[in-house]
Amino acid sequence: MDLIMGLLFFIAVIVLTGLYIFIGWTGASLLRAGILLVQKKIEGISLGAIYPKYLMLALYLFFIVYNITFYMNMRSQWIWSKGNAHLEAKEYFVSGQVLYGFRKLLNQLGLHPESIVMAPLTSLQEVIYEQGKLHLPKDDAEASIWHYEWFIYPYSRRDLVPHSLKKDDLSEMQKLLDETWQDIENMMELQVADAGMKERSSELLPAAMIYYTGRDKHYKYGMYEKVPWRLGLAQEAGLVRRYKKIVKFAENVKQNDYKYGSKEITPSSFGALLVAKNDSLQRLIMADIYKQKFTCSSPYVEILYILKQEVSGQPNKESRLKVLWQKKYKEWNMYYSLIHESRGAIATQKILRDKCGVSIGSLSSSYRHSVEKLFTNTEYQKLYEMTPSGLVPLSFQKLQVEDKKVLDAYYAPIMGQ
Repeated sequence: MDLIMGLLFFIAVIVLTGLYIFIGWTGASLLRAGILLVQKKIEGISLGAIYPKYLMLALYLFFIVYNITFYMNMRSQWIWSKGNAHLEAKEYFVSGQVLYGFRKLLNQLGLHPESIVMAPLTSLQEVIYEQGKLHLPKDDAEASIWHYEWFIYPYSRRDLVPHSLKKDDLSEMQKLLDETWQDIENMMELQVADAGMKERSSELLPAAMIYYTGRDKHYKYGMYEKVPWRLGLAQEAGLVRRYKKIVKFAENVKQNDYKYGSKEITPSSFGALLVAKNDSLQRLIMADIYKQKFTCSSPYVEILYILKQEVSGQPNKESRLKVLWQKKYKEWNMYYSLIHESRGAIATQKILRDKCGVSIGSLSSSYRHSVEKLFTNTEYQKLYEMTPSGLVPLSFQKLQVEDKKVLDAYYAPIMGQ
């Protein structure tokens, strides 16, 4: 029955996407004919000129063969391969992947996920998702992996936001952030029985985290508000707990030889994970300052110090980021900038340098103006004045923990357990 339903959805995908190609061809042909007509290079517009018989036949034949091939490849990857699980649900997933491939193409061509052109495709994707999800256990993160890839990733891959946010309506953006967090939390905490989905999760999760921590200001502030937005977030208890979970997860990955489950995390994904971890640590330090619980010997300071050191200058040969330095320097530079040169990074660097006597990152002369400008803001100045002075431990040492129970015990006070 599920095989039949999956095939019916595949046919629906073929029909709907074929209709898009027909409409696109018609529009492009009419536009071209209209231009030629205006230029008086043709005397009229004929049906044959718009729909050349053999060319249209060849186009649709290629379209059908391509989609059938793609569909069979998806079946081979997600149903017939060793380690596949939840095969009833996969009948829906493989059809959904064909549709998602078409949506992804339109997204890459510049169409916003909320574009009216995308609406019918997204609606069909939602139906496939809801039907497939019925066959997935609730204690498995696979449904969240589907959801993130099909509905959140079209926003996060290009750092897009809902149209309503540009009108300072935060509701849709907050809904998107909550859905993103739910997917993140499930991918962090729930098992994934399917081996291929486990690998997919290791690629998607850091991307989801960096989008979430990069856009979470919209829980409180609009698109163009010039406010110290991260400071407000540091006072929200629910968000603070989320930041703690990100830090704990990122540290756990590192303690397990940079592996997420049995999958070794890629350098690009690890770089994204470090950015999300860095953002979370900075907000946790600010949260402790606001709660008057901050001390220079805080575990957050130690973990942040180690992180900043890892992304300072040329990575050593053991670093997971060395590949980015050597072969993808633009990507390395992006991560470096996000970790060291954001407003939150500059504020944290100055506070910890002046109040704790520890140099985290660098306050170079080129950023002196940014520091001075930043701390003329009354909120940052207030945060600075609230920070108690103290000293960090004599040496920061990386945690060498192999036993998961020991690691959990270390983080218990951090997580408020």
